[in-house]
Amino acid sequence: MGVKTRSASSSPVKMATPTLAAQTSNVQQQEPLKVLLLPTNLSSEARILNLRHPLDGSSKRFLFCPKRGLYEFTRVCHPPSEYRSILLSKPQTRGDGPAKADDSAAVSDGYVTKDAQMMVATPFDLCFVLLAVLPSSMAGSPKALFQPVDDLFENSVAEDKHLQCIITQGPQLIEEALKQICDTVDAGDETMYRISEVKTTAYIQQKIARVVERGLPPSLEERFVARALETPVLSVKREQSTLTVVEDDCTGIDEGLKMDSFDSQSSAPSTAPSIVFSEVSTVSSTAVTTPADSASSEITNLQRQRVALDFIITSYMSPKLAAHLLGHFQSPQSPINFTPLEQHMEQLAKLKAEALATRSLGDFSRKRELDEEEAAEERAEKKRKQDEEDKRRKASQSRGVKDLAKANVVGMKKMSDFFAKKPAAKTKS
Repeated sequence: MGVKTRSASSSPVKMATPTLAAQTSNVQQQEPLKVLLLPTNLSSEARILNLRHPLDGSSKRFLFCPKRGLYEFTRVCHPPSEYRSILLSKPQTRGDGPAKADDSAAVSDGYVTKDAQMMVATPFDLCFVLLAVLPSSMAGSPKALFQPVDDLFENSVAEDKHLQCIITQGPQLIEEALKQICDTVDAGDETMYRISEVKTTAYIQQKIARVVERGLPPSLEERFVARALETPVLSVKREQSTLTVVEDDCTGIDEGLKMDSFDSQSSAPSTAPSIVFSEVSTVSSTAVTTPADSASSEITNLQRQRVALDFIITSYMSPKLAAHLLGHFQSPQSPINFTPLEQHMEQLAKLKAEALATRSLGDFSRKRELDEEEAAEERAEKKRKQDEEDKRRKASQSRGVKDLAKANVVGMKKMSDFFAKKPAAKTKS
């Protein structure tokens, strides 16, 4: 574990591990310390650099070691709803041996971070960084020429001093990365490089194969493989054949329902009722749901490769370069044949559309019931509102009005009768 503070200069930051006593002596004047989890066996030339991320060109912190390679810092923190802190301390040792656990002086003054977050150094492929700065001929620019390493990164190094640190201190790592994505030619004692679309796609295909071999994380497997290849459920009507038993009297009206063979075998008249079996085909009102065939192992493996490909090119490449490489993987020259997967996905799309249409037709029969239920709910709501309005009106009435409403008015004239117009008098002829 290394502890680092920010540096005001733009030069690469050299990792330092000062003692905790020195760190805590002037805590108020410095920024909060950050906890870094670094790989073991780092060389003394390891540096923390600010490089442009190949995805969007934003400045990110990276750890570069000429022996171990390039690492990016991944933030690991607690949920925002929880409060956590980290105590940093270092046990002291005496000349006569290690201090005992119960010795109060065995632990030096520590440091408590207010935010329990850590920056973990995880491996980062150097090829992705080089693809972002190389003069690429894959994204529509003119075809590049073979060039030595110094000429390839001349413009990029002039603008980025931290990238220059990688080029100058890790020439062996740079050459190994360039051989994975570039064509090479020897010019005397010097090797010249030119980016190659074929080698780049082949290198990405190797990374995809390793990802599929190790297995996708369970969350990605469930969401992007199992659910994506999940077949829809189709509704099928089932016909049922039933036998009905009908008792018919010999003296009945419908004599044609009797069996002629029975009459031919018996010469004596029979008065017993005859039994007629009739077969009736009915369509069951309930639908039987049957899932379609599941995807084969080949289709599932192709889907895993597609998920790994999409994750790599959308996480570590610029949108322009990612679109170009994705188009190459969809072309006939692709190292992976995704044609069976595309045909299977088209079939699944048709089945999903058919299942959606069938479900819509099945729901049409319930439309009237739902309308009636909605109408009943509306009537109940109106009645409830009317009752509430009556209660409010009665509550706002005065006591005199309430007493008058209780009075017995049987046989009494209404007040409006006294103000009514009198009928015109009839004249004698």
